[in-house]
Amino acid sequence: MAKKKSKHRFNQILRVLIRYRRGDFTPQKLRYILEDLGPTYVKIGQLLSARSDILPHEYCLELEKLRTNVKETPFEEMHTVLQEELGKTVSELFLEFDEKPIGTASIAQVYRAKLLTGEEVVVKIQRPGIYEIMEKDIKLLKRAVFGVKFFPKISTVLDFNQILDEMWSMTQNELDFTIEANNAERLKLNNESLKFIGVPEIYRSLTTSRVLTMEYIGGHNIDDLANLSEEGYDAQEIANKIIDNYIKQIVIDGFFHADPHPGNIKIYNGKIYWLDLGMMGVINSRDRELYKKAIKAIADKDVNVLKTCLLILGKWNHEIDHTRLYVELEMLMQKYLTLTLLELNLGKMLQEFINLAGNNGIQMPADMTMFCRGVMTIESVVTELDPKINVIAIFANYIADNELGNINVKTKTLDILKTMSLSTTKALEIPILFKDMLDLTLRGQTKIVVENKISADAVRDIRTTVIDLIIGLFIIAILMAGTMVLLSSKDLYEIWNVPLLTWGFYAFDFILLVCFLIRIILRKKRK
Repeated sequence: MAKKKSKHRFNQILRVLIRYRRGDFTPQKLRYILEDLGPTYVKIGQLLSARSDILPHEYCLELEKLRTNVKETPFEEMHTVLQEELGKTVSELFLEFDEKPIGTASIAQVYRAKLLTGEEVVVKIQRPGIYEIMEKDIKLLKRAVFGVKFFPKISTVLDFNQILDEMWSMTQNELDFTIEANNAERLKLNNESLKFIGVPEIYRSLTTSRVLTMEYIGGHNIDDLANLSEEGYDAQEIANKIIDNYIKQIVIDGFFHADPHPGNIKIYNGKIYWLDLGMMGVINSRDRELYKKAIKAIADKDVNVLKTCLLILGKWNHEIDHTRLYVELEMLMQKYLTLTLLELNLGKMLQEFINLAGNNGIQMPADMTMFCRGVMTIESVVTELDPKINVIAIFANYIADNELGNINVKTKTLDILKTMSLSTTKALEIPILFKDMLDLTLRGQTKIVVENKISADAVRDIRTTVIDLIIGLFIIAILMAGTMVLLSSKDLYEIWNVPLLTWGFYAFDFILLVCFLIRIILRKKRK
């Protein structure tokens, strides 16, 4: 049965392609083909619209229409979904309901309505059968890319199955409207202290996995400059507040709007509202720190730090030509070193680094691709509002201010103690680090030049020094451990207001220290 359905869907796709085979392959024709192929391909078109590195600019502009200009599904079909999900008809749930959608997208249509209690809302209803259609399309696409593995040069750079898996994973999140509701509430909580940022209120009693009911937000889209100016809004101020908040979402919260195009940002009652929160990016704390370092390195034009961040973030399944990678990174950075901060396009530059990594067989994490796409989109939005805005400088200043501010002395002291203890543990791994350094050398990342032969006595002295270093750091680690117990323990048995465990650490540390000093004295006497 499943095979018959797949075959039927394949025939549908084939008929669409045959229908458009004649004539020139124009940007408009590409959009029509994707629309007729259905929601999966519309979603692919939406993703491609932000990839000017893959498609010519005119094609990207045409594909941007797929974000808002999608064929409408009749209301009768949409009403069936609403009734199935909420268990009641429109008249039983709403005082008013406009059957003409105010927005159509690949996955859902949005309608304006009024609750029985009088609040104005928008109701987002999922297109019928959308999940099943997209699931079949993903399976067919996976079969279609099966042959890519026979082309090693392509398959090592692009893992198409992984790309499709990531796309399907993102789409599944968008298909579950309860996730979007959760996203809205989380974003609202993250920005509750900011009076100029708004997120629509969610009506949970009228929300399911296929129906989402939220507060109606009027006002104007962010790119409606004429009406915004007429109402007295300052475009430059809006641009600065938007980019400031977006940087906060990335750098501080690690939870950001992944599709911040103009249709998803509105100005209403003096607030900037973030809409359509089905696609959100999440960055873990480790990667967040790396992104911050990378952006600061771009602003400071620090090539070495940028190289390190790229290598740490990426992953690969085969040997990398590190010499080639370093040379290409150097050349790319040289391309930008002559430009001022104002001339730099951060989103485009980050995308170029991702492409460079891919060409060297390094796969960057999915959240980085989403991050770059988001930065490129928001950069184009704020540049439209204020052509002189310096996005990369704002990013760098925000990071610097955030790192200098809000330092808690007690917390910082404990962090230093923990770091010292961790550093001691790492010191015990010196032999392993030597092995790693040798491995990197063999892979072309370092060069070791040996000009003189090392005598046996010199080797013995080096070994003795390393042992002394490890013992010394181990003594410091035990001292730090005892001190941390003293600072943090409250309920342990104490002698003279000092925990017994701390006394134990100090005693053991004292014995080690004495033994260490005796070892040094005896060695000097032998000499």
